Amino acid sequence: MWNKKLKIILQVLLLVALITYLVFALFKTDDQSKITVCSQIEITVKDSAQLDYITSSNVKMLLKSAKMYPQGERISRIDCKAIEAVLLRQPYINTANCYKTPNGKVIIEATQKKPIVRIMSNNGEDYYLDHNGFVLSSKGHPADIVIATGNIDRKLAKKEILELANIIQEDNFWDCQIEQINVTASREIQLIPRVGDHIVLLGKGENLEEKLTRLKQFYKKILGKVGWDRYSMINLEFDNQIICTNKE
Repeated sequence: MWNKKLKIILQVLLLVALITYLVFALFKTDDQSKITVCSQIEITVKDSAQLDYITSSNVKMLLKSAKMYPQGERISRIDCKAIEAVLLRQPYINTANCYKTPNGKVIIEATQKKPIVRIMSNNGEDYYLDHNGFVLSSKGHPADIVIATGNIDRKLAKKEILELANIIQEDNFWDCQIEQINVTASREIQLIPRVGDHIVLLGKGENLEEKLTRLKQFYKKILGKVGWDRYSMINLEFDNQIICTNKE
């Protein structure tokens, strides 16, 4: 019986000792953070190999101009959320993450807004759109993405063209197959494929996802048998039908 009581007492004492150690370690770490200064800053733009709107140097300059660069500051006084907020106000930054390490290092990671379509309108405008419709400069920033040409104003670009570009970009088949979107003078939407010597007419920018679903089925069930160059025009303008024009 005494052995059982002694065992319980030892377990309680061990638990108390463990709690005491954890509390001590917590306060010691907290005290250390109050005197530790930021000795190293690591800035990474994760997608810099694919995009070059923002560099690590740009991030550093941006934080310095906002008086938020943490070099030499006490770790306890560095507000990571405030640093992230400053970066996210920059128009080309998509995400920002900042955190601190116990040894005085601050790590800042950012990603850029990614273009999904290039607009080259016949009114002379030339720019990119990201998946949310944010306008990005195309000058000096080449990207291997679908191009939209023709009679395109900003309203059409940010609605029908953006919707279509998102559908294309999110589907591997369409991302590989569709090379160009074109808008005619009557504001009808055409697709220019990479494979197949034909034009796809979608008509007005309505029911775009349903039209592309029909087109994919047609590609797989019909063109795979009769040949990708059989028709000059594939018309999906009307509901529940596909009208094809034979080459002359």
